[in-house]
Amino acid sequence: MLSAELTDAILTPKVRWGRQGEYERWMGYGFEFRVDPAGGENRIACMMKDGVNTGVICRLHDYPSTNSLVAILANQECPLYQIVQDIEKLLF
Repeated sequence: MLSAELTDAILTPKVRWGRQGEYERWMGYGFEFRVDPAGGENRIACMMKDGVNTGVICRLHDYPSTNSLVAILANQECPLYQIVQDIEKLLF
């Protein structure tokens, strides 16, 4: 188990690297973040992780403000990001 301090560190954006529409894109310790610069306390719009290994591809998106989680796993190459975007259209 991680201490509260380390848990906070891994769930906190660290380095801003770009923009995506109204959101800033940040990297952290293992996760990527979509941050609303005007969001105040609820500024993390999405925390995400993706990965590819032989025989598997995945995307994980957590939306703290709506307590929603999208996890997609596949055993072949497919447009996972487009699938996530389609799901986001349904959620928001």
